[in-house]
Amino acid sequence: MSMFEQTLRMVCQNHGIAWNAIAGLATLHLKQTESGLLTFSLAQSWPLIYFSQAELENDAVPHPSGVVNAAVGVSSVCEAAALRAATQSDTLASMLLVPKQIFKGSSGLGAVTIAIATYQASAQVYFHPEIH
Repeated sequence: MSMFEQTLRMVCQNHGIAWNAIAGLATLHLKQTESGLLTFSLAQSWPLIYFSQAELENDAVPHPSGVVNAAVGVSSVCEAAALRAATQSDTLASMLLVPKQIFKGSSGLGAVTIAIATYQASAQVYFHPEIH
């Protein structure tokens, strides 16, 4: 089991979120080359949604990051992508069930950042490796 899957399962368990309640994964389009993310979403039969920087740049989130902004040009990827994916249309609101959480690997290399958002009974999850 990958670090991402272990972390996601732990977050779901800690927050009382059923694994089968997860509707998909969402992230920034710059992550399209990350084969592990695609492989995981296919293995789970979950859609993987990519958003452009323009789609995420003005989204209000509770935990914006200057580090993320410097790295990819938007102040939030994790929470913004989760909230946007959980929103069924521009007129329906989504909310964070789990705000951005960063989990670093035991070796100090790599990290997983997860936020979970919902609209009604769906949840969207986003994976983001730490950028150093």
